[in-house]
Amino acid sequence: MTYRSAIALCAGVLGALVMFGSVQGMAQQPDSAEVTFWNSIKDSKSAAEYKAYLTRFPNGTFADLAKLRVKALEAPPAAAPVATAPVTPAPAAKSPSAGASVAPAAAAAVAAPPSPAAPPKWGAIGFASNGANSGQWNYATKALAEEAAVAACRRVSNNVSCDVASTSGQYCIAIAFYRGQRNGKNYAGVYWASRASLAEATSKSLELCREKSPVPSTCGIRNFICADGSHKKS
Repeated sequence: MTYRSAIALCAGVLGALVMFGSVQGMAQQPDSAEVTFWNSIKDSKSAAEYKAYLTRFPNGTFADLAKLRVKALEAPPAAAPVATAPVTPAPAAKSPSAGASVAPAAAAAVAAPPSPAAPPKWGAIGFASNGANSGQWNYATKALAEEAAVAACRRVSNNVSCDVASTSGQYCIAIAFYRGQRNGKNYAGVYWASRASLAEATSKSLELCREKSPVPSTCGIRNFICADGSHKKS
């Protein structure tokens, strides 16, 4: 290649490069119509206007920005935070201090009075030295029970004087009677006991009779009752 030929080739290549650069520069410049359109909507708050731009200039210089504006404008609004009122805990209940007075309602809540219990029943045994006796039970008072027992005892003893033993509630009475001779003398009498059960009452009355009677071998249970009448179920 001659020197002149090389110079001509270089000049041709350089001219082509300059021309290509000019074309590229011209391709990067937005169309005046596009610029005018964009300037008219660039501050808009309407997604429809940016969509119109994209329809007309899908590959326009401002296409990416237009898409971002549409996405931002069509995004659902963020939910507003719900204000909640602060919850104040209720003060803990305080137990009354020593010596402090308690209101009637509070006192009822602390300790309700127990329901009144039914009054206990009374029972009694009237007995005479000759062994006559009578038991009475389920009476409202001690006096009534003893009066009834003595009256019944006198009827069965031919008006011999009668003593009486009484008890109440679920307690029972038993009488042990003895009669016999010792050293030529006649003996007769009664020992009695009141206990929480009929078995205990009979056992104790026999024990007393055998310990204290002058003729202990003759001791035996003559009668027994429970104040509430439970002996009738035994």
